[in-house]
Amino acid sequence: MGKSWWIVGLGLLLVACSNQGAQTPSTSLAGVVRKSGDIVTLGGRVLDLSQASITEDGQGIPASRVRDGSEIVAQGSEQGGRIAVRSLELRYRAKGVADEVNTSESFVTVVGLKALVTAETRIVQENPDGSETPLTLADLQAGDFLKVAGLAQADDSIVASRIEREAEDDPNRVELRVRVRELDTAAQTFTYGLRTYVVDYSGAELKGTLSEGVFVRVKGTKSGNTVLASKVRAEDEKPGGTRIELEGIVSDLDTVAQTFKIESLTVDYSQAEVRGNLVNGARVHVRGTLEGSLVRASRVKVQQEEGKGEAELEGLISDFDPASRTFVVGGITVHVNDLTRYEDDSGDDIRSSGGEGDEDQISAEEFWGTNRDGQQVEVEGLATGSSSLLAREIELE
Repeated sequence: MGKSWWIVGLGLLLVACSNQGAQTPSTSLAGVVRKSGDIVTLGGRVLDLSQASITEDGQGIPASRVRDGSEIVAQGSEQGGRIAVRSLELRYRAKGVADEVNTSESFVTVVGLKALVTAETRIVQENPDGSETPLTLADLQAGDFLKVAGLAQADDSIVASRIEREAEDDPNRVELRVRVRELDTAAQTFTYGLRTYVVDYSGAELKGTLSEGVFVRVKGTKSGNTVLASKVRAEDEKPGGTRIELEGIVSDLDTVAQTFKIESLTVDYSQAEVRGNLVNGARVHVRGTLEGSLVRASRVKVQQEEGKGEAELEGLISDFDPASRTFVVGGITVHVNDLTRYEDDSGDDIRSSGGEGDEDQISAEEFWGTNRDGQQVEVEGLATGSSSLLAREIELE
């Protein structure tokens, strides 16, 4: 099996699989990473960056710049339950000057793009030596040069996963990844986001075909409320008939037709196993098959809010050791303590009779009392070393 990941509509995490015989699996990645200590994960997969060539805007940067909440695109191969990354590029939704910082409603706007700040959003000051200083939303102000990563919503805002403030020699520099609105091919302009800025692409290098609603990547400079684009690139169409995984925010939920949208994709969940409460605005992880712009889902899982700096692992258990209460997922040794929560969503009839809302919870004794080698699991917790993690929650799948 070979696998490749794409951005669709610039905010989705997808993986497509095709049969390449006995070849070593090849993987292309895109999405928002989680990082705890030295452990970097994407969609629960552990990324090995030790041999990776890492860039931002074509310039080489150290692996330490890949941080919790960063958006990436990358190439690599699967090795021993991990993905050995060969090349990786950091990406952002917006780079530019903040128009507004609203602490009462928890958002910031950057060159006309509204970014919502949640408890999971990382806000930092990027220092000249490559280190970072934690900030809060109250530390930001209009006029700051910000770099924002996150997931797009139906109203063209984003839920920020990471906001970086940095010094900038050219405060009028702008980079955007947005959906085209109010396209005027005669004037060669369009707007986006809050519709407070207009992109003038008359002098731009254009790649792809512009149309209403298509996602584009824009580079240029700001002049008043106009972005004078030097480069505009429309997103490519993606091949169909492939298995996919994606993360995004639910919109246009239709419980009768059993469909919803994640940016430009329609998800049909009529044949899917649905985990959690599916509502508009929920962040979900979807597995299924891509057919044009339709995803036929086999599994939909509502993602719960997670702590900052936590890692998330997903895979098969190996080296299950009840005596030391450890096991391995993707080359990472998982440890537990008395506060670790255990859940069984595998369908096995071993659950404790907990109270309402705890029907999937099991005790530590029930979890460690059965050999779990080869069982699918999802783990959330904090890194305690370069290849070890202390689990906050363990969920059998």
